[in-house]
Amino acid sequence: MATSFVPQPATIRVSTAMQLQIAIATVKGGETILLAPGDYGNVLIKYRNVASTVTIKSADPLHDANFKDLRIDQSAGFRFDDIDIHRVMGKGEADWTPLTYISNSSRISFVGVDFFGSLDKNSWNDGYGLRVGTSKDISVVDSTFEQLHIGAIYDHVTGVVLAGNTVTDVREGFDFAAVHEATIAQNRFSGFAPNLAAGDHSDAIQFWNAGVNEGSSRVVIRDNAILVGTNGGTAGIFVQAEDLNPLYRHTDFTVVNNLYNGEARNGITLSGVDRATVSGNTLTTSAGALYDPALILTNTTKVVADHNILPLLLQIGDKGSVLTDNVDVWDMAYKKGVTLDSLFGPVAKGTTLDVASFAVKAGTGAAAIGAGFHSVDGIGAASFDLSHTYASIGAALSHIA
Repeated sequence: MATSFVPQPATIRVSTAMQLQIAIATVKGGETILLAPGDYGNVLIKYRNVASTVTIKSADPLHDANFKDLRIDQSAGFRFDDIDIHRVMGKGEADWTPLTYISNSSRISFVGVDFFGSLDKNSWNDGYGLRVGTSKDISVVDSTFEQLHIGAIYDHVTGVVLAGNTVTDVREGFDFAAVHEATIAQNRFSGFAPNLAAGDHSDAIQFWNAGVNEGSSRVVIRDNAILVGTNGGTAGIFVQAEDLNPLYRHTDFTVVNNLYNGEARNGITLSGVDRATVSGNTLTTSAGALYDPALILTNTTKVVADHNILPLLLQIGDKGSVLTDNVDVWDMAYKKGVTLDSLFGPVAKGTTLDVASFAVKAGTGAAAIGAGFHSVDGIGAASFDLSHTYASIGAALSHIA
């Protein structure tokens, strides 16, 4: 009996920037491009649309290939796996310059990718890690954003997944405008360093509508740990419609099982939002903080807020909300509420970044009703390791004027 031959997707091995560009220009779909260790400079993918995903991957997991700059335009069907995207900003470059820019593209994914800036312990001289505009189905999972102005910013994008990532030493986390069908889940945020004098509105997760003439919709924000501590008031989850046009309001948001430990009043804020569920979140005040975080509902309609643990719940112009089984934890201003020690124990006062320490104690009233954040596996990119890159980064920094 004759058997038909099924060709297997090709593996293409490259070791130079020119070889990589030739491979990108000639793939038909389904291939894997393996990159030898080294610096591949500025990488451009333009007018390349493949039906079967092409994977671009480091050949040696202990020695990642590095891109200084990645631009993808009017293309579809590419996955980047275990790549470093890093360069030091040039003299005179604006701090909104992205290391990676995707426009008018679809089906682009990043897995285990490290987006990082100068690593000179100063995120104020770095640009954006990732910028995505007018695109569809863009995902980033198990990746890291470190020492950047903004980790990632999306506008006019449908189909967003940001999951299992670590964000640290940035001025702002993830920003979104005119985004639909988005999932932001199991990300870990810590070590923010906002430049307030430069006008930073520092948030871990921020949605806005100013200047885009459109709100965001069908968004799920779940299982994120935002451990910013006392750092100039970095907020947690901030969803606001600055443009008051009723056609540009945000709609259909689900904010569940998130943890915020910090000192910004805006622990979780919904403003100009219609139809939302805010459930099972924990907001705690970091050690030495000046302010207690709050769940703030302003100019919202049809919000269900239940089983949250928080110092304050503020409603301003909120209509038709249902508030049930929320636990009032101790707040400094009103001197009332359940104490942190009774809920979590002393380790959860901000002296640790251990997510599991914020689990509610068994036997408490909060535990009995199932209130508050529950730690889940896979929060943050556990495999992140830049140790093998520091020598080359140091050499690069020595040449910057």
